[in-house]
Amino acid sequence: MKFEIDGDFTLECVDFEMVLDWNPLNISQNINLNAGYDIRSNKVAKFNITGFGKVLSLDTIYSARTSKANVAWGLRSSQKVGYEVSLRDNTRDFKLILPTRSIALLSKHSNGKIDVDFMWNADVNPTEKVFMRSSVVQNGNYIKTDMTLGVPQLKKLFKFGTEFIVNRGRTIFDGRTEISYSADSNKTFAISCKLEDVSSAGGKNYSLIFDLSHPHTTVGINLKSHIGRSSTGYSSGLTLIYMTARRQMQPFSIGGVVDKRKQSISLEIKTPVKLISISGSAQADDKFRLSLLNVYDNKDPLVTVFTIDRASRSIDFMINYDIDRPQNEFHIRANYVNSSALQAEVYHLVDTNHIQDVLVTVRLNTSHLIHSRIHWRPEMIKDLEAFRSKKSDE
Repeated sequence: MKFEIDGDFTLECVDFEMVLDWNPLNISQNINLNAGYDIRSNKVAKFNITGFGKVLSLDTIYSARTSKANVAWGLRSSQKVGYEVSLRDNTRDFKLILPTRSIALLSKHSNGKIDVDFMWNADVNPTEKVFMRSSVVQNGNYIKTDMTLGVPQLKKLFKFGTEFIVNRGRTIFDGRTEISYSADSNKTFAISCKLEDVSSAGGKNYSLIFDLSHPHTTVGINLKSHIGRSSTGYSSGLTLIYMTARRQMQPFSIGGVVDKRKQSISLEIKTPVKLISISGSAQADDKFRLSLLNVYDNKDPLVTVFTIDRASRSIDFMINYDIDRPQNEFHIRANYVNSSALQAEVYHLVDTNHIQDVLVTVRLNTSHLIHSRIHWRPEMIKDLEAFRSKKSDE
């Protein structure tokens, strides 16, 4: 049996080795112990003991920019755990060591650029990772940002880029964004948007343009709109052009104007198959009159009029319900006959012929007795069904 101990011993540094050799015929049964610490520059500590074919070790190091520790209970890589941290001027690296794999997060930044790599098998296959690259450039009112996300093992690359200008002259915002997930440029999403102040003297007016395209899926949308205000009224409009599955561009537009002086409003809707115009006006003299004019495909208009006559104490609602025969009208009318009687009537005009459909009268005979009468035309349901059937056939 043999016992040896040797080392250096100071307050700032201790390093010693101890050997216990108690079986010269079988060196695997010897026990070796090596341990120590050093705090003069980096803070280092170690502990290692071997014997009987076993190993147990602990190694640590710590400084202002580096820190790591490893614990092992064997010689194979699967018999170790630990961590490593490195903090440099422009880099930040972190690694976690496990018995089955090493996980690492590496980052670097400089001059508006950032690189990040996340690896889940860092010591065996560095391509098993996800990485991100980004950059930001700013010059006054101009900003440009690019970002790339990649998965090498799957051969996938995603790119996102945007650039825009804000508050330059009359341009409030002007930007464009591109998103791609393939090397094929037809598979790139492109979005652009521009907002401008196009006002002139005496009013405010703003214009908005928006574009969205993805050629691979035939998605294509172009939108132009404006909104304006002046001392005489308001106006607004929108035009949308979109690409169909047959790669044909189809327009859709809607616009409206409010005239405060004329107390009128107008609205126009255009689609690839329909044109609809609606205009209305209000009058408030001795009679309150609200008129709406509906035009479909430039045919004769449908007129809707709502009237309140304070002098005759009556309310009348009228609409010419047949586009092909605009002289045909439908009315709902109610009025006071006198201070104790009320009458309501539903009727329609066919070629100026007055046809009464429903008549309701209510009279207060005494303070405790109300007399009412309801009259209707039995054929009105059949006439309505015949009219609906005729329009369906047309």
